[in-house]
Amino acid sequence: MKKGILLLFFAGILSGGVWAQEVPEIQKSLITKRTATWCPFCGGWGWTFFENLIEDNSANALLISAHYSGELVNPTAAAITANFNGISQPRFYLGNIDQGVSSGNAANKRLEIKEQVEANAASTPVVNSGIIATLDDNQINLMVKTRFFEDTDGAYYVAPYIIENGVINYQSGQGNGAEHKNVLQAAFTQNHFGELVAEGNTPSGTTID
Repeated sequence: MKKGILLLFFAGILSGGVWAQEVPEIQKSLITKRTATWCPFCGGWGWTFFENLIEDNSANALLISAHYSGELVNPTAAAITANFNGISQPRFYLGNIDQGVSSGNAANKRLEIKEQVEANAASTPVVNSGIIATLDDNQINLMVKTRFFEDTDGAYYVAPYIIENGVINYQSGQGNGAEHKNVLQAAFTQNHFGELVAEGNTPSGTTID
């Protein structure tokens, strides 16, 4: 079974900065909004709901806005959203599972997602990665270290992405000056889903640079 490690970076944080290459023994969830700039619901109740998710879960989750269509679509976002096999928009996924959020149940779903994220954060991770990211002459350079905290079996991929915050662009329901948060812009790897770093039996304590 394919399993993935998703490393998500905010482009605005990287300017001239260096992150220590530590591998934290933590478990974070991934929350993805499937969206499009022409979608009025994405700029209506879906816009508010995503802002609420960011407010509730930023400490324990990675949240991304993936545009499968419209003015902010890109090959990586299109590939990620196609992998969900979802229809319509906005759709909200915790991991790979559609949470079935609608305008009518948004308040309850906000609480449900927060509870799931907190439960995941309390669990012991099998594996995680840490990075050093530097910006040099308009080029982002990464060094990635992956550490396994438990014995495991399967295929594991590392997938670094650029996530840009504060993208000013049109959004139906918000207008031309909408400030888009946590926009998935690109993958660092040629494969949108990352590079294979371990396969088969991997013992606890294994590190891969």
